[in-house]
Amino acid sequence: MKKYLLILLAATTLAWSCSELENDSRIESPEAPGALTNVATSARIGSVVFTWDNPTQGDYYYTLVEFERGGETVTHKISRYAVSPTLGEGHTRYVYEGFDDTDTYTFKLTPYSSDGQAGPSQTITGAAEDASYAYKYVGETVTVEPEVEGAKVSWLNEYHRDVTVTITYKDVNGETQTISKRGTEDGNLSIGAFTEPTEITVTASNGSETSDPYVFTATPSTGEIPAGRMKIEEYSDFWQSGYELTRVLDRNMNTYWHTNLTGPYHWFIVDLGFAHKVNAVEVIRRQSDAGYGSPLQWVKVSVSKDDQNWTVVHDEEYNAEYVYATHLWTFDEQICRYIKVEVTSTGSWAHVAEFLAYYSSDAKGASPYADLAAAEVAPDPDDDETVYPDQEYLSPMTDAPGGWINNLKFYQADDRSNDTEWTFETTGGDSWMPLARLKSNADGPVLVFHYKCTAGINLEFFWCNKNGFGDGGPAGGRSTAWSITRQTDWKTFKRNFKNDWSAHRWTGEAGCTVRFDVGDGAGVTLKIRNWHWRAEE
Repeated sequence: MKKYLLILLAATTLAWSCSELENDSRIESPEAPGALTNVATSARIGSVVFTWDNPTQGDYYYTLVEFERGGETVTHKISRYAVSPTLGEGHTRYVYEGFDDTDTYTFKLTPYSSDGQAGPSQTITGAAEDASYAYKYVGETVTVEPEVEGAKVSWLNEYHRDVTVTITYKDVNGETQTISKRGTEDGNLSIGAFTEPTEITVTASNGSETSDPYVFTATPSTGEIPAGRMKIEEYSDFWQSGYELTRVLDRNMNTYWHTNLTGPYHWFIVDLGFAHKVNAVEVIRRQSDAGYGSPLQWVKVSVSKDDQNWTVVHDEEYNAEYVYATHLWTFDEQICRYIKVEVTSTGSWAHVAEFLAYYSSDAKGASPYADLAAAEVAPDPDDDETVYPDQEYLSPMTDAPGGWINNLKFYQADDRSNDTEWTFETTGGDSWMPLARLKSNADGPVLVFHYKCTAGINLEFFWCNKNGFGDGGPAGGRSTAWSITRQTDWKTFKRNFKNDWSAHRWTGEAGCTVRFDVGDGAGVTLKIRNWHWRAEE
């Protein structure tokens, strides 16, 4: 019984297979393909290019190529799907690679059907082009794109042969520059600097022969000089790993150069790679610089062609109240390769996050930080000078015991035009006094005030809750320091102390106060007005 079932199953399977084969159109027409027509070969670097028209009769599937090389028969199949990109379906174009010689070969071409039936064969000769001629084709692929004060020259090396590309042009000084790059892959070179439409000549060479010159005219753009061209040439110091000078060129505001802790003066020199026209530079401080006790106080910028003779283009006080605004300085056009930046901080170290250089009629508009700079100087509601009767303003603790005031004088403005305005004068080191206790709960953790100051100084709050002048005294490690710069006009200060309230367990409720420390020495006058806590935005 089992034997009978197996025979029946085999018969059923055979019948199914035959049925499927009968439905295959190619098997249904087992006719061998006709002949290939319009067969031709052409030479290419390391390759022979075959072209033909496919057979119009029979079942054509592929062509078998056979030829003799090195005493052996070489075979290769070319599918009917190798369609000519220009002529389309029914026409074949195939690049047969792998020829390292220029010998002439006789190729036998035989078309086949999908079931292996052969059509008529025919022969044709062909040879590859000498690989050393690859340089000719590289030159034909050259393209030139404008860049800031220069251009980017690119080329293809599709044959992956050793080729040297040479570029010649005149730079911003009118001097002829020649630059070359050798390789077996696609390549590019950025060239400069030039600011006017400039003729660029490109040749390709295999070492013994050189292509005809390819001539282009490039009109460069203006704006930010690419940081990728720059490198740090020399520098005074840096603190430790992770804070190197390269951080000022990485276009990342979260990284920065942190100087050594050896004094207020530090410097670095940027090499632009080659001579450029420059008419603006930008030096951006660390984002949190103003709150870390040692912001930039003064910046001097000089330029040089030879790293020996320097011309000062900027030498002014640095407004550290801003991160982005007021830190881009324009000057008369200079031709230079090196730019030296000298910084003086308010303490013994300094931080610089970014250095940028420009050649542009609108350098401020070209800055990647233009929008952030504009936002910093946009009208700010906290600049409001109005004194509101329902707002509680901070003031000195006028009835503080004598022992609670140290090396500090305080008084209100003589004309009393603004009852919130107070003047503090330091008479020695470690100047401090308490502020009046809050009459009501603070509106929020953001401190806002307007100020003038005769020097850049450090300020500090020691957080004291309502149960007394601090829990265990105001100096029990519960303090927050920050810095302000010298200001001759009224300037708005604001800072969110939310994290400090939490870290030092300060509630901001009625009855709380702070010990207010002003500077580190005698002779400083600080004026403050409209001093209040407000809610977070």
